[in-house]
Amino acid sequence: MRWQVSRGVLASLEGPRPGSRWWRAVNGGLLQDTWEADRLLAGAPGPVTRSAVQWWVQFLQSPSPQSWYRA
Repeated sequence: MRWQVSRGVLASLEGPRPGSRWWRAVNGGLLQDTWEADRLLAGAPGPVTRSAVQWWVQFLQSPSPQSWYRA
């Protein structure tokens, strides 16, 4: 996260040097996928909403460099 802050990609979108909308979307997607995977593993009802969520489920069940890279 430090490099993202120092690079300015997470800066305010309304500032003099606005941050990156694309980067925020990428980070938001990662957070959403991992949160959903965690909730599904905790027993929350519902389907997997995106294919990436299943990869995060596998990583959370059995963490390894390979499963992290796939997720």
